[in-house]
Amino acid sequence: MIRHIKTFCLLMLIASCKTVSIEQSSHSITKQQVVMGSVGLDRNLLLEHGYSNAAIPKYGNPIKVTTMQVPFSKQTHKAFVNAKTTQVANINVKYADTLKDKPKFVKLDVADKVALIEALNAKENKAVKDYLSTDYNASVITSISMALDSQMLNDIANADAVFLVQNGLKSYGIQLFDNDKATKTIGFNEGIIFSYNSSNCCWQENDKHRINIVDIVVGKTNCPDRTYPSAKQAKRKINYFKL
Repeated sequence: MIRHIKTFCLLMLIASCKTVSIEQSSHSITKQQVVMGSVGLDRNLLLEHGYSNAAIPKYGNPIKVTTMQVPFSKQTHKAFVNAKTTQVANINVKYADTLKDKPKFVKLDVADKVALIEALNAKENKAVKDYLSTDYNASVITSISMALDSQMLNDIANADAVFLVQNGLKSYGIQLFDNDKATKTIGFNEGIIFSYNSSNCCWQENDKHRINIVDIVVGKTNCPDRTYPSAKQAKRKINYFKL
């Protein structure tokens, strides 16, 4: 009995190491460089947490994101150090509990969910939408935490607006705007991404009996009324005598 209790406690301790609290938001830590806006599956292994990318949708129009610069803590700095071992960007962060002014990282969140949903429902992303509708566990990365050099952090802080944009073939980054003009594009491979949040799709059948994504939420149980976390659940029974 005691052995079973010890085993359970060990598993709970390991599981608790898979998330990191960032401004009251629970993010999954990762060593791999995930892409904001990508589609795939969370991987929850005993000693590892990661994301299996399945597709990168085509975002023809920029999608607005919010930015927040957060001081590193001992926990987030450890996540950064682990991620740095597998990513290519030459970013160095000197951290100590005794530092009065802690170094910072940037947290990016999708702000324009409507634009993201429209893109996922668009014809050019039919294959991606089919994948999301088929795999109940598939999700979209809607938030990342990334370490950058001080100049990039300053550029982001001074920008009037920030958008998720395509930055090359199947490559994405953030584009900074000042006075309605694009000033700089920062690729995700220019930073060290050490945590992310993924969101699930909520589905609904329209009057033409087509299943569409109508919302994106964190957690499958948070879909609004009359929408469903599964595309199969959303499909109503069709009375073919009325067609």
